[in-house]
Amino acid sequence: MIERETDGKLSLHAYHSGQLGRENDTVDLARFGITRINFASLNNPVPATQVMSLPYVFDSTEHMRRAVDGLEWFA
Repeated sequence: MIERETDGKLSLHAYHSGQLGRENDTVDLARFGITRINFASLNNPVPATQVMSLPYVFDSTEHMRRAVDGLEWFA
């Protein structure tokens, strides 16, 4: 459904039972450029990521991308 709705730009693969490792393992992988991560697991080691875990911070996907890319500052 995701692939269909995004014209193949996005896809989702679900892995259960810790097949990809624990969250700590995936944080380490992200440091090496392999990304599968929930921002909440980064909140303690990298406090700057806490804003990504807050609800209702962004008005839209475009707003989030501008902020993440450094093109928009929060007041």
